[in-house]
Amino acid sequence: MPLPKPQKGQKKQDFLDSCMANSVMNNEYPSEKQRYAICNSLWQKKEENNMDKENICELRTYPIELRISEENGKEKITGFGAVYNSRSVDLGGFTEIVMPGCFERSLKENKDIKSYFNHDPNKILGRTSAGTLKVKDDKNGVHYEADPPNTTYANDLKESMKRGDVKHSSFAFQVIKDKWEEKNGEHTRYLEDADIFELGPVTDPAYLGSNSKVRYRSAEKVYEEYLKKESLQRAEEEKEEEIRNSFVEAGIEYERLSDVLIRANRGEELTNSDCDLINANIKVLEKYSKAPLDGAEGGKGEENKAGRLNLMRKQLELIEKTL
Repeated sequence: MPLPKPQKGQKKQDFLDSCMANSVMNNEYPSEKQRYAICNSLWQKKEENNMDKENICELRTYPIELRISEENGKEKITGFGAVYNSRSVDLGGFTEIVMPGCFERSLKENKDIKSYFNHDPNKILGRTSAGTLKVKDDKNGVHYEADPPNTTYANDLKESMKRGDVKHSSFAFQVIKDKWEEKNGEHTRYLEDADIFELGPVTDPAYLGSNSKVRYRSAEKVYEEYLKKESLQRAEEEKEEEIRNSFVEAGIEYERLSDVLIRANRGEELTNSDCDLINANIKVLEKYSKAPLDGAEGGKGEENKAGRLNLMRKQLELIEKTL
C-alpha cells in the first residue's frame, strides 16, 4: 500500500501525527525513530517540490504608481503587484492579460507570499506569514502593503521611491490555467488561474532575467513552449484525420466501430446489431491482414494505414470470439 502524503493546506505537525499513526507505516516501520525519519522525509519532499515550483515561476513588471504611506508614524510601501484587464507590452511574440480573479484561489489558500526589492531574497520587505505584508485581491488587481524593516536597503529604497527613481512593481507567479488566442496573426495569452509567490518594487524592467539567485522562465520561453505545443497538437489532429479518412476509404464504419470497441472494452454486453457490424467489417478488413511489401501495390506509403486497419481487424476478431 502507498505511504501517506501531505495533503493540500495541511500543517507539518498535523501531517507528522497522522503519518506516525498510519497503519501502513506501523506495519512496515515498527521502530518509532525510523517511522519519524520516514514521515519527516515525506514532508521535506513536499517542501522541495513547492520550492521547485517557485523556482521556475515567471516574472511580470508594471510601470504603476508605488507610494510611501504612513500609519501610526510608520512608513509603508504600497502598490499593485498585478493589474487586471491590462494588456502587457510585447513579451516577445505575444501580449498578456491577467484576468480578474486570477489569483483569488491562491490568496485564499494563504500561501506565504514575500515582498522583495528587485526580486532579491536578501532584500526582503515583508512576508504574509510574519504579518509584515498584506496582500488583497480587488477589482483592479493584487494590492500589497509592506511594512519594511529598519535596514539600510529598505530605508534607501524608500528614499529612492520618494525621489521617483523606483516606480515599477513586479510579481512572480506560476500559471495553473491559461488560454491562448490568435487574432490577425497576433497571439494573446490570458492568465486565468495562477499561484503568486512574491511581489514588490523593482528598479527597472531590464532587471528581469539578471537575477542569478532564482530560476525564472522568460516570456520568450513561454511563447516558444506554446508554439511547440500548438504545432504538436496540430500535427496530431492532422494524423488522426488522415487515419480516420483511411478507414472511411477502406469502407470501414469508423465511428460505429469505435463506439462498439469502447463499449466492449468496458465489458458492456453487445447487441445483435453490434455483432453484425463486427462480422461485416471483419470481412472488409481481411485483405489488410498484412501490410504491402515494398515495391508491391501501395508500397511503404500504405504500411501505416494497413497496419492500423489490421490492428482493428484483430481487435474485432478477439471480441467476436468472446460473444
